Amino acid sequence: MLVAMGLDCAADLPVLSSGDLAYEAVVRDWVPGRHRVWVLGKQPGSDWIHTVGCRMASGPGDAQAILVWGLVQADFEDRLGLLLADAAVRRLPMVCANPDRSVQIGACSHASAGALAAFYERLGGAVSWFGKPDPEVFRRAIALAGYADVERTVVIGDSLDTDMAGARAAGCAPVLVAPGDVEAENVAAHAVLRCFAC
Repeated sequence: MLVAMGLDCAADLPVLSSGDLAYEAVVRDWVPGRHRVWVLGKQPGSDWIHTVGCRMASGPGDAQAILVWGLVQADFEDRLGLLLADAAVRRLPMVCANPDRSVQIGACSHASAGALAAFYERLGGAVSWFGKPDPEVFRRAIALAGYADVERTVVIGDSLDTDMAGARAAGCAPVLVAPGDVEAENVAAHAVLRCFAC
């Protein structure tokens, strides 16, 4: 996907994603028992949950676990909210493969897995979060790249809640890419860029 976006160097670089971390957890905890998994969201370019050995559930009534990833419907407080409330009562564990609450695609903002997972937590459901802002994600990425000096690592991101918060928690220098309506003096970042590549 990165190469398709014009980053040809990505083919030769190590890449770590929140999906990788969720995959590790599912394979470790759910695959051996062939868990029935209720999958929520759309994850373009990835279907690993359908191929690792878990069985697919149609809803909370026949599920043992929930995986939420990618883009989700924005009105999950309607019918989906009732199903999630049922899942919380059944104490179904949820894995969130991306903590982002929203994703910007072009000029449109879309609800993402993190928003649904946060809603499930408010219902009393148990969620395992994988990805930023967990500082361990940053440490693993730095180690994967072959570096050891966290303090000399710059994290460039566009989210205050995940990129900037996680970078600070890991001890990295955060650089925020933000549009002009974000006031630089109100952001705890090493620098604020108006665009990443102009």
